[in-house]
Amino acid sequence: MDRLINPINRLTGYVNMAHDDLRISPADFGLTLLRKGINSKDAESVIKNLNIVISNINRNMTILTVQGLQPELVASFSIAVSSISADKQKQYEIISNRKVLVQNNVGMLNSLFEQLTEILAIGKILYKDNDAVKLQEYTFSELKKRVRKTSSSSNGKLEGNGSVASTPEG
Repeated sequence: MDRLINPINRLTGYVNMAHDDLRISPADFGLTLLRKGINSKDAESVIKNLNIVISNINRNMTILTVQGLQPELVASFSIAVSSISADKQKQYEIISNRKVLVQNNVGMLNSLFEQLTEILAIGKILYKDNDAVKLQEYTFSELKKRVRKTSSSSNGKLEGNGSVASTPEG
């Protein structure tokens, strides 16, 4: 979108030179709103205002051509519309794929959470009256401490067979 600034500046010059002959005021030509859309990085606004600018160019083509407007400049606006639309579509697809991945992972993480909750509950039942030290190992806070301690000691890498290494305390 930033590459449109120079063509917009050039078109603004042509519109200002043809001001007396145009049936539309330079302010209504759509260039101001197009600039605002580019500055705010709003692709939808840029596409909408580019279409307005293109239609205004087409309606006033003969007057602007007399002032020096080249067909390449007009084509650059049309190319920009299709390019920005394609980029917006690609961005939408990427976001949609991310949402699907998150949704799939949420199910797995919820399943893991349920399994951990069951393991911790069973550990608390087994060691509640027998071993206070072992009982503490079956709490989420202790489990998180052990995972953090293990991952920081191995610099974020898993040891051995891919499972989290046990600490000397347990």
